[in-house]
Order: sequence, then C-alpha cells, then structure tokens
Amino acid sequence: MSDFTKPKSTRTAKKIIAILIGILMIIIPIGIFIYLTLPEDSPIQQTNISTIIPQEAEIITQPVWAGLGAYLIFDPHTHTEYSDGTISQTELANMAAGQCDVLAFTDHSDIQGVSSPSRFDEIDAIRTTHPNMILFSALEINIPSYNGREHLTLITHPNLERRSLAALRAFAEKENDDSEDKDITRAFDEPFFEAVNNYNQIGASTLVIYNHPSRMDTNAIENKNDFIAWSRWSPHLIGFEGGPGHQNVEPHGLYEEALKTVNRWDHIAGNVGDVWDQLLGDGYQLWGAIASSDFHDLEFDYAPCTFSRTHVQVRERSHEAVLEALRAGTFWADHGRILNRLNFNANVAGINEPLYPGGVAQLGEDKQITLNVDVQRGAGSFGKPLNVDFISNCANGRATVIGSATLTENEYNTTLDLTARATGTDRDSCYVRTVVTQDDGIDPKVAMTNHIRFIL
Repeated sequence: MSDFTKPKSTRTAKKIIAILIGILMIIIPIGIFIYLTLPEDSPIQQTNISTIIPQEAEIITQPVWAGLGAYLIFDPHTHTEYSDGTISQTELANMAAGQCDVLAFTDHSDIQGVSSPSRFDEIDAIRTTHPNMILFSALEINIPSYNGREHLTLITHPNLERRSLAALRAFAEKENDDSEDKDITRAFDEPFFEAVNNYNQIGASTLVIYNHPSRMDTNAIENKNDFIAWSRWSPHLIGFEGGPGHQNVEPHGLYEEALKTVNRWDHIAGNVGDVWDQLLGDGYQLWGAIASSDFHDLEFDYAPCTFSRTHVQVRERSHEAVLEALRAGTFWADHGRILNRLNFNANVAGINEPLYPGGVAQLGEDKQITLNVDVQRGAGSFGKPLNVDFISNCANGRATVIGSATLTENEYNTTLDLTARATGTDRDSCYVRTVVTQDDGIDPKVAMTNHIRFIL
C-alpha cells in the first residue's frame, strides 16, 4: 500500500470548489423562487425594455363641474358684534347683499354667545330675508396649541351647525389658557381635529381653513409644521387663507411681525418656492387661493366682496355645492376686483378634455402639456396690462416661474407649452399654478389660482 497523499494545495482547492457548489445549489433555487414571485412592478425584477407598455395619459380625478359650473363670489371670513365686530349679523348681511353670493359669519370661538341659539336663530331669519345669498354659520377657532395666537375657520352645513359648532368649539376652547406658552408638539390640537373627523363621519360636511397663517409668526417653518401635523390628523383641513383680510390698513393684513405680506398675499403663497409650494412639492393637496375681508369694521377692512373675493365654481347654487367646491379646489381669488374671470386649464397630450385646478392627471409617455389662461378684466384692471406667471416644479423639481406673459389692455389669453421632466419631493408628481398681477408700480394687485397636479 502506498503512503502517497494529495498535495495540500489541491485538497484546499477541492474543498473551496465543493463549498461554492453547495452555496450555488442553495442560492439558485431561492433566486428562481424570488424571480417568479416578485410583483411585476418591483424594481428588483429585470424587464425587457422592448416589452414595456407606454403609460397612457388619463384623468385621475376631476370634479364634474370643473370648467362648466357657475361661479359664486364668496367671503369666508367676517365678524359681527357677537365677537369683536362692530355691526350685527343682519347689518353685515345687508352690507354684503349685491356683492357676495356666499357669506360666512365667523365670529371668534372664545366668546360664549357664538354657539347660542339666538345667534343661529338670527342667521336663519337672515336666510329668509336674503334668499339669494348662501349664508354659513361658522366659527373662527382659537387653535389650542397656540393659546389663541393662531386661528382656523370652521365651516359646516346648516343642517348640523347648531350641534356641531357648539361641540367643536368646546373641543378647541378646552385647552386654551390665554398664556403666552405654545405647545410645539401641537398635541392639544389632535382632539379637535379628531372631533372634526367624527362629525364628518355622521354626515356633517365640515371643513377647516387656516386663517392669516403668517401674521404672528417669526419664521416660515412654523407654518409648514402646522400643516404637516394637522393634515396628519385630519383630511378636512382644505388649505389656508392666502389672501388675508384687513386690506384697508397698513401694513396690509395687519402683518406687524417679522413676516410681511407679498403684494397683499401671505408670504407662504406670495413668495414662489415658499411653504405652499414646498407642501405641494411634497404631494399635499392644499388650496391657498382664498381671499377674505376678515371684516370687523370699515376702519381696517373693506366691506365683504368689494375688494377681496374668492370665486368658487360650483355644480349648483347650494350650501352642499359650495362645500364640495372648497374641498375640490375649484376656486380662485383676487384683490382689487382686477378680474371677473380667471380660467386656467391644461391640455394634456392623449386626453381629450382640459384639466382644471383641483384636477389630477396621469401623463402619457411624451409628458406634453399646454397651459392656458383666459381672463375677463374687472374694474380694477380696465385698460391696463396684466402680467401672467406660470409657477411649477415640473421643469426641474423646484418651484419656479417657468413662463410669463404680458397681456396688453386688448389681450385676454395666453398659452405656454410645457414638457414635464421632473417630480417634486414626493417623487411621483408635479404641479402648475398661476398668478395674474396688475402692477401699477405703486400697489400691485394679484389674482391667484389653485394648482393642477400631474402624475409622471
């Protein structure tokens, strides 16, 4: 018998090969299983490029009345002697008659009488004497975590206004202590928003608007954190008052702290790329084209719908339709009565009908969009040029003015061709909104639309 043995290096190589074969025998079946069971849209699964089906353009959501419904002029924020206003609800309604189609009485929630039967009885009587106006009993809520420093407008349907407004007022006021302290976690606000959710579940169409969001702020990030927190707790926060009231005084809007208005608009809407644009880029559907008088008296404020106007496109003339439109974003706003009509829409390649603010569309393979603006001048811009700006993040992922045009006094429309090349920080969509300015070089007046969103 030979004492011959294989060289050590050969034995080692054989062992390594055996180990590798064993590993492969385990990995290959697992790999085959994963390949066969992964969903088709998994980024891990390889796809034959020649078999990719082009994404077809289609409308994801579009209110049926968009582009077709009638417009109603709305003032969503007014005050009477039930809180710190100077005139009665009846006097305010008489003042607004012929100017407003829709009016909300939004007295402050820290006054006991705002949820009293007498207030609601008076509004019911006004509805009888002003049958052509749509009147809302509403409240300006003191936000609990800010101890009254910040305010929300709470609007609900008349069928449940007596019950829901009193209960929601109690939720909001329970945590207010009139101190200067602020709960930076905003945890005190959660019960209020949960109560709003509960009332919507039982049939009360109740929504919330953030009033003059930057008036008392020292930095813009505070607003953004407000929206993120409140939107997490409730889908019924529809947006914010981009065009705050108190326009008949300096500084405009009574913005006396660090953050001033921009052409009379809250800076989070008036500054391109500010908080509104950031939130839209993050994918939030928040509407900012809301202008109000915040009427208290004629010393600081214009009468309702005489200077600040929110133009709401509705399917019919009713409380239900106004609330639907506010949720859907089918409205725009102006100061100084510069426009009686602002028609902004988008034609998307592969879709036969235009897309309007509030709408969302899936883009096709070529990502081609034509933006259209058509205006009818109001008394504030007769015989004057208008500047039109298209604001979007579809070009490079950041909100910028992607195109501008000047309409001479005899021009009423303009278009802009756009190829959507980028998404926002949501990595899914981009958007476009418009601003129209009548700039006299002294006191520019602005009209603003909500946005159209595109899925790429």
